[in-house]
Amino acid sequence: MLTIRRRWQSRWKSIDRKLPLLASGLVLLTALIVGVIAYALVQRELVRAAEQRLKSTATLVAQMVQRPAPRRDSLARVTDRSLVEFLRGRLSRDAATAALARARNPMDTTRVFAALLDPAGRTLLAHHRPPAREPAWPLGAVRRGDVSGDSVSLGPIENLGGAPAYSLVYPLRDSLSSAPLGYVVETRVLASRMARGLRGLIGPGVQLALGQPGQGIWTDFESVMPTPTVLMPDAGILNVGDEVSASARIAGTNWVVWLSQPNAALIAPARTVLWTLVPIGLLIALVGAALMWRMAHRIARPIAELTVAAEGVSRQSTSTTTPELPLEHCGADEMTRLRIAFERMATRVAEREALEIQLRHSQKMEAVGRLAGGIAHDFNNLLTAIRSYADLMLEDLPQWDAKRGDVEEIRKAAHRAAGLTAQLLAFSRKQMLQPRVLDLGVVLRDVHGMLKRLLIEDIQIAVETSPDLWPVKADRGQLEQVIVNLAVNARDAMPQGGTLTITASNERVSAPVYTKDGKVPTGSYVAISVTDTGLGMDEATQLRLFEPFFTTKAVGQGTGLGLATVHGIVAQSGGYITVKSELSEGATFRVYLPRALEAPIREPGSGPVRMRGNNETVLLVEDEPAVRALARRVLVRAGFRVLESTTPRDALALARDHSREIKLVLSDVVMPEMSGPTLVSRVLELCPQARVLYISGYTDDEVIGRGLSTQGMLLLQKPFSAQQLVERVRVALDAA
Repeated sequence: MLTIRRRWQSRWKSIDRKLPLLASGLVLLTALIVGVIAYALVQRELVRAAEQRLKSTATLVAQMVQRPAPRRDSLARVTDRSLVEFLRGRLSRDAATAALARARNPMDTTRVFAALLDPAGRTLLAHHRPPAREPAWPLGAVRRGDVSGDSVSLGPIENLGGAPAYSLVYPLRDSLSSAPLGYVVETRVLASRMARGLRGLIGPGVQLALGQPGQGIWTDFESVMPTPTVLMPDAGILNVGDEVSASARIAGTNWVVWLSQPNAALIAPARTVLWTLVPIGLLIALVGAALMWRMAHRIARPIAELTVAAEGVSRQSTSTTTPELPLEHCGADEMTRLRIAFERMATRVAEREALEIQLRHSQKMEAVGRLAGGIAHDFNNLLTAIRSYADLMLEDLPQWDAKRGDVEEIRKAAHRAAGLTAQLLAFSRKQMLQPRVLDLGVVLRDVHGMLKRLLIEDIQIAVETSPDLWPVKADRGQLEQVIVNLAVNARDAMPQGGTLTITASNERVSAPVYTKDGKVPTGSYVAISVTDTGLGMDEATQLRLFEPFFTTKAVGQGTGLGLATVHGIVAQSGGYITVKSELSEGATFRVYLPRALEAPIREPGSGPVRMRGNNETVLLVEDEPAVRALARRVLVRAGFRVLESTTPRDALALARDHSREIKLVLSDVVMPEMSGPTLVSRVLELCPQARVLYISGYTDDEVIGRGLSTQGMLLLQKPFSAQQLVERVRVALDAA
């Protein structure tokens, strides 16, 4: 028995039973809630529609039941000389009573009372017709002075022997301009035939009442009825208790038309619809619950199977940091067991987290590099136009012109912007590799200005170079990156500030210098020392200093690639790097670059363009309009003949037409339709004697990927000045 009970509990505590049961219950509960809400909404809409219907019906009835007007015989009686003569004492009472009771219209059956009152409200003459009861309002109204002597007055509805009736009071005058000699009272009952017409208008189940709030009685046009329990002073809608009411005032009177209808009658259609739809809704809910049971079971069953599989995998875990937890203990469901299994397996993943963090850092660096390459391409096109047009303006302006200073500043700003672009590419390791012989002193002076902006203010920077410094052969962008990375590393080692010293000197190594990373062989070097007064490093840190992804900074504050990049650049340039440091004593990084025997190459000029052309024909292929227009203008001014093309297709057409004239193909590397190297190979088939010069603003990877090689390649990299363009074209034409 106990075994059966445990098996039953285990079965219904399983997720493949609990989840379907919960999902099906939610479907049924949702269906019930939706039904209740739908019933409430339908009921509210029915009541709202009834309110508007009663409101419009009350207004329509009030317009139909207009203010009672004096009949023609009554108007005639006002000026009847017989009543006037009676008041003057010239006519007998019987004759005056006969005149008062006389009806001009034999079909009139609604007049039940007529009387002649003196100005004080006393009855002088009276005519009764069943029901023979004298109305109370006319006498009291005349005595109280509520009756105006200038118009006909209408009183509230009164009960005359069970019949609803109303009274009209007319002033009796000798002439229209004289004072009233008395008052004529005329009382009429409400016509029952009007009730039948109104009943057909308002419909069944609606209670109709007519009366004056605060006075008289209320009637349904057929009999006297109790006063409504709730009345509104003005026309409006009221929903109180179990009924809906609406009222409207009859124009020119104090009478009010009041309509009401019980809420039960209003919501009866909703109840009918609800009970009609209950079987259908119940059937849909049951079908939905069954489908949800099946879907939830199909979802929960793999979870149960996954739990069993995870338990099998977790049993193989030999973790010593996480204590063993029971998996199949009594009362544990799949989610608990699955959590325990994953906790055991999580220990296996912990060792991979460091590698994943390093991979993310590497991906971030790659993304920054791609972003820098894309920015540099578009920015270099703009800088090319700015720098070259500034050179052309300087050439046209005389020396005494005051505008030359402004143009000089534009050229200097463009030159600095080009330097920033090159530094951006150097940081991202995306710069075009162009090693050349450099004057290291010039490079250090240029980097000094950038370091002032890069380092914090409480770090003092000192740059010292020997006056007879030997030249070195390296890529300037890479060399700048080495200096910047070492300076940034020194900045991080001096959080409280300090002194950063950069020196460059000639050094002859007569005996090998052994370091932790190898040895520096004998030879002539230019040594660059970067010394800081920071925290220093211990021996263990120095042993791993140049390892990729090794960093002593907190997670998210360093990539561990800075010094590894420095080591790679120095080695690629044929040099060596050493480090010397002690805790609290700062650190000194020393870079050895081989001495170059050639003289430093002068940087391409950026001054006025000199006429260097001999009317050679140049085929210019460039898809950027600004760069193309600039190159054409500069080359034409320099004495070259230019054939301009915007697309490779146009360039091939020009090459076929001028195959013997074209001496140089000046082509962009990346273009639509066809790459620069592919275009050049096809043009050279038509013009085998032509030389080639490429221009590009893309980074190394993009250029190499389109068929160019770094050996023997003539490339003019953007941004360039007008003088640089002319000089490079001349070099390409004169090349063997």
